[in-house]
Amino acid sequence: MRSIVEWRETGQETRDHSQVKHQTTNKDPNYPHIRNWLFDHIYFNFYDGTRVYDNQDSVHGQSSRQPHHHEATMFNQVIDKVMSHLNTKFPGKYQRDHCSSLRYRTVPTVGLELDVICRTPDGETERVTLVKEFSVPRLAFHHDRPNTSITLIVPLQGRLHTLKVFLANLRVVLGQGLLQVGLTVVYFNDLDSQKVQQLLKATEDQTHNLKTEFIPLKEKFSRGLGLQEGVRKTRLEGQVMFFCDVDVLFSREFLTRCLNTPVRGYQVYMPTLFSLYNPRFVFPHSAAPPSALQLMQVRDHYGYWRIWGHGMVCIYKDDVLKMGPIPNRTSWGGEDLTILRKLARLNTYKVIRSLDPGLFHLYHPKSCQNALDTHTCLRTRANSEASKTSLGLWYFKHKDNNPPSHNPDYENTFSYEAEARTKEQVETQWLFVSLVALALVTLVFCDMALMVRSFRIEKRKISRKTSE
Repeated sequence: MRSIVEWRETGQETRDHSQVKHQTTNKDPNYPHIRNWLFDHIYFNFYDGTRVYDNQDSVHGQSSRQPHHHEATMFNQVIDKVMSHLNTKFPGKYQRDHCSSLRYRTVPTVGLELDVICRTPDGETERVTLVKEFSVPRLAFHHDRPNTSITLIVPLQGRLHTLKVFLANLRVVLGQGLLQVGLTVVYFNDLDSQKVQQLLKATEDQTHNLKTEFIPLKEKFSRGLGLQEGVRKTRLEGQVMFFCDVDVLFSREFLTRCLNTPVRGYQVYMPTLFSLYNPRFVFPHSAAPPSALQLMQVRDHYGYWRIWGHGMVCIYKDDVLKMGPIPNRTSWGGEDLTILRKLARLNTYKVIRSLDPGLFHLYHPKSCQNALDTHTCLRTRANSEASKTSLGLWYFKHKDNNPPSHNPDYENTFSYEAEARTKEQVETQWLFVSLVALALVTLVFCDMALMVRSFRIEKRKISRKTSE
């Protein structure tokens, strides 16, 4: 059995804040220890010297990808440390290209765990485990509380029914607190223009902490132009702009994050939303699928994270104007990537990309006829229909003419996983109950021991008084 050497690099707090490095041999090959339960396990990612293989979907929805810049730097540092160690034990035997098998994972309570296997052309191998431990958390910055409200900028043309759903959700969200919100609808004129204005006024009258605004445009619909004109022409007080679409629903918690995350001149929030699937596939046996507001749940068969979408933006108005004009494109897509590129070129902004469980994209049929990037549009259209499981069940239903058992939302599709998860929960509960029982028994024994001791002391006192 090969020995497993562990190297730790820790940042210890000293007066000059210098990094302390030391090399150790750990007698425990299983460090760091984590639970290996079926649904409570941290899987490794893999790097083969050129490609990274994630255990989660990558940014481009691929099984493998090129390492990011910071990942590549980290891999080089790891290989350098491994070569330094091996060359100390076996001078000149191993080269960098021999170490092309690298597993790594983040253990939240410990740090970054890396496992490297080096193999010579002769077939001799060495395995080295490294741990780059986390340092003690330190306060980096305490952000000021924003002294402004938030303004939603929504470019729109038609889609009256979707607007009603959007406003119904907004009323629910604003009815939960005192959050002040402004809604600016930039409308590209059509026959529904007057109805849209009436809907906005009625919603404002019913919601005391909402101000609405209607900005008409005569040009052909362009999301980029709508956002640009909305920011430029709005008269509402909110200085934090939320670039939104009418088919996007959100929670009050999301609006709080959208308001508090941007920092004027420094940070922009581009949340990743949860895109809901076609209800016909999610609820294939239901004559009347749940309403849009009932579908606002992050569940495996309900939707997916649209990780390559950048259209939702929370940003200060001053930063939008500083960024420059948003492209006026009448085709599908493209303006969100332009916004991201403009921010990157300014080189002063930190773009915060985060999955946000309070932001949902409603399903709707998509046409790619006039798309700027047809391939990306078609891929988005395909991904937005259903999960792999739902599509597979639909395929076999039509192929074998044998529909699956009645299961509206596929709650029991993975009965084995559900049973295993329940078993783990029961085991955890029993462990907790056992610990509590052990503590109670220990307490009872301690109490009895004290009573016996007190009894003996009293007995001795009585004996002394009797003898006297």
